[in-house]
This record gives sequence, structure tokens and C-alpha cells, in this order.
Amino acid sequence: MTPDIHAKPGTAAGGILQRETHWYGCRLDVVSKWESIDAAKLQAQVQRLEDFRGLSMALLAAVRADLFDAKTNPHLKKIIEQYGPPRPAHAAAAEIGTMMRFIRNDAQEGLKEFAGAEYYDYFHSTLDWNLSVAEQVKFRELLISALKDIEGDIPSYQRRL
Repeated sequence: MTPDIHAKPGTAAGGILQRETHWYGCRLDVVSKWESIDAAKLQAQVQRLEDFRGLSMALLAAVRADLFDAKTNPHLKKIIEQYGPPRPAHAAAAEIGTMMRFIRNDAQEGLKEFAGAEYYDYFHSTLDWNLSVAEQVKFRELLISALKDIEGDIPSYQRRL
């Protein structure tokens, strides 16, 4: 917002000027309502989005059979190391199936927690994919669907490792 200051001749003796200040504001984004923002709460919401998106990108790596990149996410690394085979290319289909089931279940639980959290209107109406709650939810749902498909055809996935 910027002030618009107009000086008008006053009627007082000596020609003293009176000042009137008018404030104008405009929105350059798609936010549908004005909200007062708490800086700590905003930062926590941004961090939640970044963490969710980071895990989604690691899930994408797992879907692509790139377990090395998937393990860059500490959360997936823990699952892959706990339930996954030490040498995925030579593992039994049952081991890989178990690992993928745990990854999918974890992705679904994370989606429930993420979608149920409170966010400022900006995160619901922004056109920025990285910060859009709706777009992040859609992306995670696609990943969960792909993980289900993998569970249905572990031998094909195993050949890509």
C-alpha cells in the first residue's frame, strides 16, 4: 500500500495547509480474502509443504526404481533400509513387495495428515505448484496409485532395479 497525500489550502489564518492521506492497496495474486498472518504459523505451514513435497519427490524416485535417490529422504531411507533388501536387484519379489507396501502405507498416512492440516488461504489459491496444497495432494494421490500398480506387478519393478 502506498499513501496518496494531497495538500489543500486551509481556511485558517496565514494560509496553513491541511494534509489528507488516502491509502490505496491492490492484490497482485489470487488470494481471495485478506488474513492477518502470524509469522511463526506461516513459516510452519511453509515447512510442512516443503517436507511433504520433498517426501513426494523421494516417492517419485522410488516409483522410478531409483532407490538411491529415494534414500536421500531420511524418512524413506529408514523404510528402505529396514524393510528393503540389501541388494534390490537380487532380492526376492516378496522382500520388494513388503518394502513397497510399507512405502505406500506411509505415503497414504502422510497424505491424510497433510490434507487435514490448517493452511492460510494463500496455500489454497496460489498458482505456484510448489506451494499449492491442492496440487501437492493431487501429486501424492498419483504417486500412491503408481505404488499400488507396482505392488500388483513386483516382477516388472524388480527388473527395473
